[in-house]
Amino acid sequence: MLIIITSFTLVNNIFAKIPEAEELGRDSIISKLIINKNKEFLNNDEIIEEEGPAIIAKRTTHEEQPALEAPLPQSQIDPEKNTNQIITTDEGSVLVGTQLSEESLKNQPRNKVIDYLIEEGDTVSGIAQKFEISVATILWSNNLTYYSVIRPGKTLKIPPVTGILYTVKKGDTISSIAKKYSGDEDKILEQNKLTSAEQISIGQNLMIPDGIKPASKITTYKATRSIFAPPRTTTRAPSSGTKLLWPTSAKKITQYYWWRHAGLDIAAKSGTPIYAAESGTVETAGWSNGGYGYYIIINHGNGIKTLYAHSNKLYVRKGEKVSRVQSIMSMGSTGWSTGPHLHFEVRANGYKKNPLSYIR
Repeated sequence: MLIIITSFTLVNNIFAKIPEAEELGRDSIISKLIINKNKEFLNNDEIIEEEGPAIIAKRTTHEEQPALEAPLPQSQIDPEKNTNQIITTDEGSVLVGTQLSEESLKNQPRNKVIDYLIEEGDTVSGIAQKFEISVATILWSNNLTYYSVIRPGKTLKIPPVTGILYTVKKGDTISSIAKKYSGDEDKILEQNKLTSAEQISIGQNLMIPDGIKPASKITTYKATRSIFAPPRTTTRAPSSGTKLLWPTSAKKITQYYWWRHAGLDIAAKSGTPIYAAESGTVETAGWSNGGYGYYIIINHGNGIKTLYAHSNKLYVRKGEKVSRVQSIMSMGSTGWSTGPHLHFEVRANGYKKNPLSYIR
């Protein structure tokens, strides 16, 4: 009996029809979905079934067939007008990919330091504005000063946010680092994706959001302890016109006015005279806990005030009347500063304005 059953099975296998390759999968779910999907969109199409999977065909004459448009060459695609960019391969295939704008790329969150290749015409101020971080952050991260010159072809380290890029040293803790650089422990942990303060190790690079370097050592005039001192020079800046006066003989602008920097930074050697941009009354003269270092605010009336910051010597006191072009302080690097410079602000009716709009 066993021999008979085996013989019968063998004969059936020999004469059984072997399925064509096209038949494999014709009853599968995906095959049915493809057919049903095309039925939804093809009104005059027919499903022609042969000895294989369904073939979708349309009964049209040669004249009815629409002409295929050749894709534009890559060189003719205008990225300003096309959000989707067409890319063709050597075989004529067409790939369509989304073209991300510079604005959308800039708005994407960034949590790592990147290397930026300096291009012709770049300035530290312009690069800082492009990445929406402070000039000081770039200077601190690349061991630069306000006098440093950047050259095309070199690279700069660009931190993800404004603050300090710090390398952990022996004995450091999150608490001690935050205290030293005026940072927030929770923000440091979040920015660096740390689950606990014990995760740091020697040599590790940490980003300290909104961190600042400790204030520079304050210099005093001669041997006195007072920051106030008479001017060492009677040099006057040019005086003409009705707009505000350029406040110093220095011309090098290291950071312009923008939404995260409400003034001009003008760099020169320590001790360079700073002049009153217009006559008025000294409203404030002294130390600022907000990062200005030693600074002066002059009220010129009509809602206009000017601010001068980071001085190392003040020549006037609160309540004094000053005249246009009078020397009121000397340039320094006090407060949140990386080098000698003047931070100059213009305030109109309580709003910080672009000083260049008020300078003659």
